[in-house]
Amino acid sequence: MSENATIQRKLTPSEISTLHTQLYPILLPTTTSQPDNNNEEVQSKEDATDLLDYLFAMMNNGKPVNTCVEELIGMEMDICGKLKAEKMGEVIMGYLEKHGVCSEQGDNDDGD
Repeated sequence: MSENATIQRKLTPSEISTLHTQLYPILLPTTTSQPDNNNEEVQSKEDATDLLDYLFAMMNNGKPVNTCVEELIGMEMDICGKLKAEKMGEVIMGYLEKHGVCSEQGDNDDGD
């Protein structure tokens, strides 16, 4: 199945929680905290949470996974560059395929 797949239904809170747990470390790999970057670390955590919330909203609104990945890349956020966004797309597709939650979609652009 390609990354041009979309979910067949809205993700459940449990599915969102599981995906959040799998995707969050991609955005914020575990690092040693230093006292002088505490404000930056807090902001990065908030950015990661906001970004994942936005990602799940796009998916629940029927956006194909590849469109969601492109949107993340287009946001040009320090926390999520192209490689991280693509890795997140791979993880999402693996999860969706494993749990039978996605379906293939054609390239029908609705002008969004």
